[in-house]
Amino acid sequence: MGDIRGMGLMTGVEFVASREHKTSLAAPGDIAAQFKAIGLKREMLLYPGAGTIDGQLGNHVMFAPAFVSTDADISDISDISDIAGRFAEIVAMVFSR
Repeated sequence: MGDIRGMGLMTGVEFVASREHKTSLAAPGDIAAQFKAIGLKREMLLYPGAGTIDGQLGNHVMFAPAFVSTDADISDISDISDIAGRFAEIVAMVFSR
């Protein structure tokens, strides 16, 4: 991961080949579709993006709560350890393929 940044409840994670040099990741296959599909199975809405640097290089994923959320949903979202754990599982699944 090259960078993690966010505002409010929306967070973005950029994937790079070299964290030190911020070298773009040339990911195999359709990494964005993999993130979206696996995320849905893990009850996470993920907004993946690819080719954001030059049309081919550059991969990131944003995640956020549903835009219509109940108080209980917001309470669940605030459990950052659960969110981080589920996201880590998704990352491992995508990059192990």
